[in-house]
Amino acid sequence: MVESLLYLCFALVAFLLYSNTFQSPYIFDDWYHIPANSHIQITSLSWDAIMEAGFDSPLRRPVAYITLALNYYFHGFDLAGYHLVNILIHLAAGIFLYIFLQTTFSLPQARQKIEHAGWPPFSVAMIWLVHPLHVQSVTYIIQKMNSLAAMFYILSMLLYVRERLARGKGKQSVLFLSSLCAGILALGSKENAATLPLFILLYEWFFLQDLSFTWLRKRFLPILGVGVFLVCVMMLFLGQHPLDAILNSYGSRDFNMEQRVLTKFRVVLFYMGLLLFPHPARLNIDHDFSLSLSLLNPPSTLLSLGVLLGLFGLAIMLARRERIVAFSIFWFLGNLVIESSVIGLEIIFEHRTYLPSMLAVLAIVILCDRVLTNRWLQVFVVILVVSLFATWTYQRNQVWQDEITLRRDAVAKSPAKPRALAILANALERQHVYDEAAYYYNETLSLNPKNADEIHFNLGNVLVAQRKFDEAVLHFREAILLSPNRAVMRLNLSYALALQGREKEAVQELQELLRQHPEEARAHNNLGSLLMNQGKFKEAALHYSEALKLQPNYKQARKNLEIALKRLQKETSRQ
Repeated sequence: MVESLLYLCFALVAFLLYSNTFQSPYIFDDWYHIPANSHIQITSLSWDAIMEAGFDSPLRRPVAYITLALNYYFHGFDLAGYHLVNILIHLAAGIFLYIFLQTTFSLPQARQKIEHAGWPPFSVAMIWLVHPLHVQSVTYIIQKMNSLAAMFYILSMLLYVRERLARGKGKQSVLFLSSLCAGILALGSKENAATLPLFILLYEWFFLQDLSFTWLRKRFLPILGVGVFLVCVMMLFLGQHPLDAILNSYGSRDFNMEQRVLTKFRVVLFYMGLLLFPHPARLNIDHDFSLSLSLLNPPSTLLSLGVLLGLFGLAIMLARRERIVAFSIFWFLGNLVIESSVIGLEIIFEHRTYLPSMLAVLAIVILCDRVLTNRWLQVFVVILVVSLFATWTYQRNQVWQDEITLRRDAVAKSPAKPRALAILANALERQHVYDEAAYYYNETLSLNPKNADEIHFNLGNVLVAQRKFDEAVLHFREAILLSPNRAVMRLNLSYALALQGREKEAVQELQELLRQHPEEARAHNNLGSLLMNQGKFKEAALHYSEALKLQPNYKQARKNLEIALKRLQKETSRQ
């Protein structure tokens, strides 16, 4: 009965805090993985459709994509369904964390100096559930991949511990296979779950084998197996040439491998700061984090490395006296390793703290338990923290309710980051707020962005919408200079020229475009329309026909062809 009330409490809190997110829009990678991903847009629950969704989608995360496909099957692109599932995943992760901690505190090696073993599991699970840092993992739809992996990860840990404590071979076998299945599902949701075997092994050594080195020596083969597993996972996701894959991952980045690794020391400390003080003013969808160019540039790089090494050393020193705290430190640092290593991922994202923070919160609660010896004072502090974090989470979710408010928030916090400015400009453009969109595109260009060609192109489109054709043409020409082989840029330049009445120049641009890209159906159609205006019906008909050969379902080209043929027939009959 008490357990059911606790679960109900978790559920009410989770849904209340995220109640204002059910219509939060698709943002950023959502578009690429959901609306633009035809593989998840299934119309039947057939095996082939589900397998296509899981294994033909952009990333090797089949479990996450299958859940997205099920979302689509039941409610299409309706936002509420996606958000509901994300909240349920977050709630389940919180409940599994609570049960895992309860089970852990039932072990003799975990109860060291804990007077009220039932209090920390509830406190930790509730604080973790309401933590503002997790908004990005729950409200950002595609980060279902992240929260789903964490949910299965902690479930696998829980089932493993229950299997070790169970009596009877039948029950042990069921629990072990269930733990294995949950682990596979975690890895199928996101690659960072690859650390699971390592932490199961570490948990066994810490809490079930009393840190026995004799036991460790006798388990050489299982330990070696964990190492082999990690190598196999690396090969699975990076291919047969992992070094080349890692080096290639920096091709589109503004930093190199050395800079990324050095910067991550500071990023991990920043994550720790957000974990302790997650005020909404410190949270951002697109942090502008300066790079570390060496250990001393900036000096905080070396300091951060020292703190992390000190934290690691502290965990080793505390392993026997403060086992839970030590394990929690290893958990936090170890579960950040994959996304904080040499792979050329983005420098910083808040959702990466979702799994590591589970036991980081535990370490903080245990340390507070040591300092605050009065039980009622502990209760008061937990209620205060939960209330404060819950308020901040709700406030942060209000920022996520609309793409414009979210992007304005990012620009306010990262005013010198080109991507933050460009995405806000793009969101404003889609909302037809052209004056402001043009302003932010120009601000982006002033920062010399790496993708200046796209910014010039987008700004050109905005200027066309404002009927500022002279300026639009200049920006389209600049975009073509930077990316001469991109068909769409010359296509839009020809359109702007035609709107100015400069049809001869527009025709020349389309002819040049078709010389480079003869398969571009839109260019054939547009050139046909310009030739129609010049009375060249036969040539126009040929281009319309070519457009239909390339795209048989091109309705506008078919309609234009019919008009061209009628006018050609009229002209012929007159002659």
